[in-house]
Amino acid sequence: MKKILLSLALILSGSMAFSQQQLVVNGGFENFEQGWDFTLADSAWADIGLCQPHGGNNYLFFGDYLEETGAFSMVDFVSQDIQLPGNMHHADFVCWVSAVSDEQDDINEYDFLDIIIDNAAGQEIFADYISNADCDITLTAMDCDAWFELTYTIPSQFAGQLITINFESDVDESFGTIFRIDDVSLKSYTSADVATLSVDEFSFYPNPAKGQLTIENPKAEKQGLRISNELGQVVRYEFLDSGKNNIDLTEISSGIYFIQLGDLKVEKLIVN
Repeated sequence: MKKILLSLALILSGSMAFSQQQLVVNGGFENFEQGWDFTLADSAWADIGLCQPHGGNNYLFFGDYLEETGAFSMVDFVSQDIQLPGNMHHADFVCWVSAVSDEQDDINEYDFLDIIIDNAAGQEIFADYISNADCDITLTAMDCDAWFELTYTIPSQFAGQLITINFESDVDESFGTIFRIDDVSLKSYTSADVATLSVDEFSFYPNPAKGQLTIENPKAEKQGLRISNELGQVVRYEFLDSGKNNIDLTEISSGIYFIQLGDLKVEKLIVN
């Protein structure tokens, strides 16, 4: 399965920062088909399935309603149209996928689930897929605890456009494959004045840093740490425990960065 890295969280660039907005309606399918177009889906359901969801209670699945992998021949489409904000800096797409198959071959691809994002002009913005070859052929339909993440960052050139998130399942007539989707997310990031952000500070040292950075999380719960470069690209994202945390910087190139812990004040960091 192809993997595409996700740009995460709040970014600082110049004198502006970015606030986020969730654009997908019912991405966890907790409200069944609400928000999604099932017009061309005769064999797809948003419901409580036989397997453990990635989150919540429901998920989207393609194949037999009883999730039996037998012989199928079908093509199904499920989609959602989304209007991107005109002042969008970028948008982060995430979805979680799972699959099991009766195909006794984990090398050749017979059954596919395409994940495609395109705009109203038909321009393909993102495309990825999973297939029967991504499945462990020793598993049954009930063995579906393994979920995999697909991610992509939509750049600002698509701001203001109407886009469509498409899931297309194509299963041949030999053996069946059950494809599952859960926790679909598209978060847009739009400009917001830095003055509206928290001015609470956190402690970190040394600065400049080389090789390692120590950060003090002043809160009792875990908080997300974001390190962004001068282009606004997130180069590190991780959760920090309460109290003192040591951060390995050996894989981060020398330069100027901006760091933020949770919703605390954005700080400048120099890495040597």
